[in-house]
Amino acid sequence: MIKKAFVVSAMSFSEVSSWWKTFLDGQEEVADDHCSGRPSTSRTDDNVTRVRDLLNSERRLSLRSISNTISLA
Repeated sequence: MIKKAFVVSAMSFSEVSSWWKTFLDGQEEVADDHCSGRPSTSRTDDNVTRVRDLLNSERRLSLRSISNTISLA
């Protein structure tokens, strides 16, 4: 009935099933979980300035060549 009433904005059955399973497993909040992994350390004021200066001198550089030139991981 909900799918018929709210054609475009209704959640799909698989989405509802996924949420239902998540709440059955004990999750009580809808906020995203904290992601694992290390935070990005490449975006510093110094690196932004170096990339900007490099692009001002040569506009046709690829991401890989910029990364290699400035030694970003």
